[in-house]
Amino acid sequence: MMATALSSKDRVIEYNWVPIKSEATASAAGDEKDKQIEALQLTMRQMGARMMLSDLRRDEAEMKWFNMDATFSVMTADRDMAIMHFGL
Repeated sequence: MMATALSSKDRVIEYNWVPIKSEATASAAGDEKDKQIEALQLTMRQMGARMMLSDLRRDEAEMKWFNMDATFSVMTADRDMAIMHFGL
């Protein structure tokens, strides 16, 4: 449909008029879109939680390796000092 409107300067502006969906249809489509967005946000939060848990597990494993490495370093230093002191 073509419609006309008057601007503030009293000139005629023509534009194409497209009827919008009824409120119920638009509301249902909006609700569906909101549900999709909420589901996506939930998925993103779950992925973030999984990543954080993965990071924590990796940090824990790194600390275990670090502690084990430090223990071996102390043991070898003690061994070397004992060899030097006692001449073994």
